[in-house]
Amino acid sequence: MKIRSKFGAALTAGVTAVITLAMASPASAANSYKQTDLKNTDSGLITLYENRKPMGQVRWNSDPFDWSGHISGDHIYAEDTRSDGYGILGDVRRVSDNKLLGRASTWGQPAPSTVKDGENVDEGTRIKYRACVVHNHVMQYCSQWFFDRA
Repeated sequence: MKIRSKFGAALTAGVTAVITLAMASPASAANSYKQTDLKNTDSGLITLYENRKPMGQVRWNSDPFDWSGHISGDHIYAEDTRSDGYGILGDVRRVSDNKLLGRASTWGQPAPSTVKDGENVDEGTRIKYRACVVHNHVMQYCSQWFFDRA
């Protein structure tokens, strides 16, 4: 009797695991990311991947120049490269008090699309930024936080 109940419990657990894996959303399957420092040492890029294929990227730009050569403040950019029903979200926060300084999201935009947000942050302020995959306004997957300066 005990052998049968252990077998039944193991079978139930195995079936539950298979159903759970089968129901997992595409955004949660084999996700990864890669962070790259940009030419400006206080800027960085996070590329998000699903099954080794790029989904999009988030870029933190410290003091980017606008088209006329003037510094236009500090911005976070989210870029979605695939029409798959998911969006890309980028957050940037001040480290000292966790204040949200910018949030760019492509959710609801047709891909490919790029969205930016931000403000001029005091020079030298420590910031952190991350990239997330979003579906129905819910974060499905996020990178770790990366740290930089404004």
